[in-house]
Amino acid sequence: TLSAWPKLLYGLSLIYAVMIQRSKYPGCGWSNPLDVTIADWRISTNFAQDLLNEYEGIGGSSKEHAGTGPAWEAMRYIITNVHLGGLIPDYWDKRILTAYVGRVCSEEFLSRKTATLFGLSAPDSPELEEHHFNINMLPESNSAASL
Repeated sequence: TLSAWPKLLYGLSLIYAVMIQRSKYPGCGWSNPLDVTIADWRISTNFAQDLLNEYEGIGGSSKEHAGTGPAWEAMRYIITNVHLGGLIPDYWDKRILTAYVGRVCSEEFLSRKTATLFGLSAPDSPELEEHHFNINMLPESNSAASL
């Protein structure tokens, strides 16, 4: 639903940021260096937004569709295995990504008043200022342990 979009966008953006950052720590990051680009992020976020819009377009917010939600399983599968599947050949790395995407692309995460991922709160508002505030609250530096 439209109210889910800000949290979903924020969550997917954090996942991509973590993927890029973890590549900097070879010993405790990804098993293989990842070549993740802004284009990969755009493909995944555009797909997620299209799926949410399609759900909304078929009456997803009506009482007859209440509780069904968008096709979360399809969204998780396509983002994890199709959009990013070729970038992550290692089985254990793919399991980590599957867990991250599974957490964000779920009704449980998006329906919480305060949804958190990696200890960071996802904004509940589509207002750009709230997103800027959250981003400015991020630490200036990080360690491999925080990822």
